[in-house]
Amino acid sequence: MWFIFVLVVLPIVPLLFLVKALRDRTCRGAGPVRLWVGILVVFVLVDPVTQVFLLEPVDNRRGAAMARMTHAAGIIGMDHTQVRELLGEPTRVHHYQGYEPTWEYKQVPGYWSGSHFQVFFTDGRVHGVEPNDD
Repeated sequence: MWFIFVLVVLPIVPLLFLVKALRDRTCRGAGPVRLWVGILVVFVLVDPVTQVFLLEPVDNRRGAAMARMTHAAGIIGMDHTQVRELLGEPTRVHHYQGYEPTWEYKQVPGYWSGSHFQVFFTDGRVHGVEPNDD
């Protein structure tokens, strides 16, 4: 529980320094403001709690766009080589017991709890895709 508290409170620290730098910018110039804005952006992008609010809509749109693109290209029925030409190398491959491997493509790199675009194979051919593995 304390871990979640730290993740929520952690981005507040650079925000406080940013406010102080904004208040003091007439004395010291814009350098400290730029520094603390950069640090705040890094904290927000790395913090998994704030990532959900910022990157989840992007992740959902990216999954929908990949689904439209693959269906327009006729992915159903493609073999492994054709899928690799269309989407590139998979981010990860899952081997479920008794099933052929499922290829997964990360939709938003760096998004910790982001979805994967999944491609399902049967007998060496694509039989389905899933835009968001949530």
